[in-house]
Amino acid sequence: MRWSDLWIIFAKDFLELVRKPVSLLLGILLPGFFMPVFVLSINDIQGKLTEQIKSLEFTIGFDGKSDKLKKWLVATRRAEIVTSSTGVPLVPGTKCDAVLVIPDGFDEALQTKEDTAGSVTLRYDSMKENSMLSLTFIAEQLLKFKESIVAERLKDIGIVSQEQPSVKYVDIDEERQRMHLTRYQGASFLFLLVFSIYVAASAAASETITAERERNTLEALLLTPVSRDTIVRGKLLLTLAITVAATLLTMVTYTLKYLIAPGAHLAVLSMLKLELLCLPLLLMLALTVVSMSMLLASYSRSVQQSMGYSFYLALALFGAAGLAFNPGVSLASPAAFMPVSGLSIAIVDILSGRPDWLFIAIATVVGIVYCALFTLPAAHLLQSDESLYNLQVSPQQRLREGLWSKPLIFLFVGVFLGMFYISQAALQWKALPGLILTQVVCVLAPALVFLKAYGLPFKETLSWRRCRVTDIAGAACLSPFTVIAASWLFEIQSKFLPAPEEFFKAMNDILFPAGTPLWQILPTVALAPAVCEEILFRGVFQGLLSRKLPPRFLIPSIGLIFGAFHFSIFRFVPTATLGCLLSYLVVLTGSIFPAMALHFMHNGLSSIIQKEGASMPVTPTMIALALFSFAVGVLLLCLKRFPARNTD
Repeated sequence: MRWSDLWIIFAKDFLELVRKPVSLLLGILLPGFFMPVFVLSINDIQGKLTEQIKSLEFTIGFDGKSDKLKKWLVATRRAEIVTSSTGVPLVPGTKCDAVLVIPDGFDEALQTKEDTAGSVTLRYDSMKENSMLSLTFIAEQLLKFKESIVAERLKDIGIVSQEQPSVKYVDIDEERQRMHLTRYQGASFLFLLVFSIYVAASAAASETITAERERNTLEALLLTPVSRDTIVRGKLLLTLAITVAATLLTMVTYTLKYLIAPGAHLAVLSMLKLELLCLPLLLMLALTVVSMSMLLASYSRSVQQSMGYSFYLALALFGAAGLAFNPGVSLASPAAFMPVSGLSIAIVDILSGRPDWLFIAIATVVGIVYCALFTLPAAHLLQSDESLYNLQVSPQQRLREGLWSKPLIFLFVGVFLGMFYISQAALQWKALPGLILTQVVCVLAPALVFLKAYGLPFKETLSWRRCRVTDIAGAACLSPFTVIAASWLFEIQSKFLPAPEEFFKAMNDILFPAGTPLWQILPTVALAPAVCEEILFRGVFQGLLSRKLPPRFLIPSIGLIFGAFHFSIFRFVPTATLGCLLSYLVVLTGSIFPAMALHFMHNGLSSIIQKEGASMPVTPTMIALALFSFAVGVLLLCLKRFPARNTD
């Protein structure tokens, strides 16, 4: 790739964008300038309305007599008292905003220190605005009036110290608030940034890919001496540059507008410091969204279709970023491992002065991984004739040539997002049934629908073949050692990345509820994953990728995908290692059933240990027995091993 060619592609697409005022407006000015000004102007209006409401004067009618209460209300300088001179009861919303009905002998009862002076009735009209606004004021003043009467009575019996207690209120959050935004302000700012990133990326990607295809200039560009990867990188770089420009403009606009808004408590330097700390996270977020937008634009035949696809991207982005508004969702949860959600919560934590730097570092690493997962495949897939020329590839051709990269990426992303969002609702319903439902709906169902949609042969793709009994027995015999090996790998990983106790306590509470018998836990934790996850990973993913990748690349690839699927970076190494072993069993035996057997036994033994609360058996005797069982398993698997045949 020559840098001069990259610059030519970048400059060409940039000039085409700036020549169109609509593209410039949608891509940069709308998200970067007009939206922040509009949102903060709305906030200004709301603040001014609140101040006006606090200074409103109300007309309060008195039905009855109470000079003491009347003087109290008049002293606030916000109340005008009216009474009926004709004996006709006052009506709220006409000559007065609300009416206080005073019981007979009210003041006399207060002076004689009776237990009760009767109940004061507040009448109002819910259809009248001023009448409704007066409710808060009157209720507040009645409460203060009651407190003053109590203080007077306490004073009469000698409890003078309680009349006006010397209390100093100190907000421990006050100092932090001077240097940071509130959580709601931080989440609102984040939402503006996500909106800017989404609009800029979608508009630029649609213009540089889809619109150019509509104008029939993309094919002409491909005939030039410039290499195809340079063309793709130039378009990707331009889309990222437009997105970053819109994001920076949003930050500048928000900062200037916020600092001159009423009630702003941050200085310019404090605001800039917060934004600089968030800038690397925003860059990763922008790169992820740009890659998604480029992929969607490459699949679209028209700009209108591209914008339609981007609508669903907007729903996913705003739904994921919306978790940042919920103070109950922290990075010390699976949210740290979700695309967009983890970065969003980390940004809000920094803006609001509550950063947990360990989990922010984890969210950053996860964000980098997602950038690679989305950006690298996007750059590769956009170079294919299918994307650039919008060709339709038949399922038969895919099966023959192994063209499964794009469909499998979307399948993995769909399953991953479904596991997070649907599982949250399912677990809120009931823990164990929710886990089974999540496995069936989010893992098994997408795999089967994928096979049906592409017309793939079920048995051949999933390696759904009969195998020897010794293969099943051998795979099961491996499980005692895999459990011990997983604990060793976890301990080694913990030396570099210690796992917080709260995280695993929350996981154990979900997987092993107190008082639940083991026979209910095993189907949930062992059987359902052994069937559903094996059909998805060792079946669909491994069955299709095996047509392109040799075993030395296929096995670690499936293992890494399997490890990333489980949401926890603290368990990534042992889970990915187990995934590699399961993939090897399918390659070795030609059947998915030994992998299911090992998966079931591994999870089952781990569940028994966790349920009983026992520590991992690491005594020399237990290790020796596990090694013996492992050796027996290897012997059974390798006994008279021939190349796997389809015996169906």
